[in-house]
Amino acid sequence: MKNWIYHLGLAAIAVLCLLSIWGAFLGAEKARAFFNSVPLAAWWIGFTVLLVMSIAAFRALHMRSMLFLMHAGCVLILLGGLSGSRTGQKMTASILGKPQIEPCYLKLYPGWQSSTAYRATDGQPLDLGFSVALNDFQIHYYDNPTTLLVIQSDLGQWQIPPAKGAEYLLSAQAGKVRVLETFSNLKIQMENGKPVASEGPAVESNPAWLLEFVSPDGRATQQFVFEKFAGHAMPGYAFVVTPLKQGMVRDYISDVQVFRDGQLVAAKQIEVNDPLHYAGVHIYQDSYGQDEMGQYSVLQVVPDQGVNLVFGGYGLLTIGLVVHFTRKVNHHRRPGRCT
Repeated sequence: MKNWIYHLGLAAIAVLCLLSIWGAFLGAEKARAFFNSVPLAAWWIGFTVLLVMSIAAFRALHMRSMLFLMHAGCVLILLGGLSGSRTGQKMTASILGKPQIEPCYLKLYPGWQSSTAYRATDGQPLDLGFSVALNDFQIHYYDNPTTLLVIQSDLGQWQIPPAKGAEYLLSAQAGKVRVLETFSNLKIQMENGKPVASEGPAVESNPAWLLEFVSPDGRATQQFVFEKFAGHAMPGYAFVVTPLKQGMVRDYISDVQVFRDGQLVAAKQIEVNDPLHYAGVHIYQDSYGQDEMGQYSVLQVVPDQGVNLVFGGYGLLTIGLVVHFTRKVNHHRRPGRCT
């Protein structure tokens, strides 16, 4: 019996190595679908049962605590992985009688709040049961990024560096553009019924530019361009202008708050690999982008079912390995031993 379990265990480990190598060439989505398929779920369960049988069958493991910890750690890792898989989540939802949150994504603009995410598998809407608000979104660069203004109209597209006082000829049909003012924190106030632009306090940030477009017949039109509201244009404007930053991104950070029943229950500045944890899910900073409505942040919502089992298993495995091999090294270094 022991011999049978031993050789079957070695074969299962060899199969696991081959599957891992093959899965690395499938790509993330195909590998996820493959390892969550029904045949692989049966294989994972069989592998877990085999490990438990080996612990029960080999009495020597009970006498050597560190080896026992290593095997027990592997069992916990497998149980955590099974629990956190799609099949495991569906089984948990069926047993508990309540739906579980699936991996999904949120697309938020600064100042927006939403309780609806979109499933990673098919893009269908999903109610989170709580709402996530994005207070602010920041991109940090390794160096000082350069900014270009992308100007678009029916007559063509151009890119210009927005240096104050610069003047550029777009084309004979489109005319020219002048950069009248640049602002780090644009504030607009109404004076005598007219908007007046000024530089606001340095503690806030609202980068903007004041452009003047001059048509071939000499007509001039002034237009504000806002970095945080890309593509913003008043009705009647002939040009849509979008700021484009060029530089190496170091980090991007979302300042988020979580509300349930109108009450603030969690808040954090989320960075890559530094998520917010609430109600059994982790909210990760996934990506970002920019469209005609401005810059937005994409957040990934991932359930943490089984994560504690996996972490606990890795903890037992690490302790067992370190103590086991430390004892072996110290044993061979004892005085008086022949080498």
